[in-house]
Amino acid sequence: MMFPAFSEALVAETRAIFLTRTEAAMRPAEAQRVLTSYFARLGVRLPVRASGRSLYDADGHSIFVGVPKDGAAIDAERAQAFARIINSMGGYEPAELPVAAE
Repeated sequence: MMFPAFSEALVAETRAIFLTRTEAAMRPAEAQRVLTSYFARLGVRLPVRASGRSLYDADGHSIFVGVPKDGAAIDAERAQAFARIINSMGGYEPAELPVAAE
């Protein structure tokens, strides 16, 4: 079973949910500052990037390593999707998501 690719619509929907559920429905710039500040308190500098099933911060520090689950390609696709969503919500222009064959 193939892991469904994260579409631009899903990225936009996730970002919209984050923005509407933040305190007092902050404007995008305020929400981005909150997200960036939250990650900074965790010691993570945005933007993040994915490599394999791992996520790295802007300084190259490993911030997450996924447990192997459904195969290297699918795990890597998930990591790319998480990086894309985090970067999008943080106001960064991330790389395009891979599109799975139908």
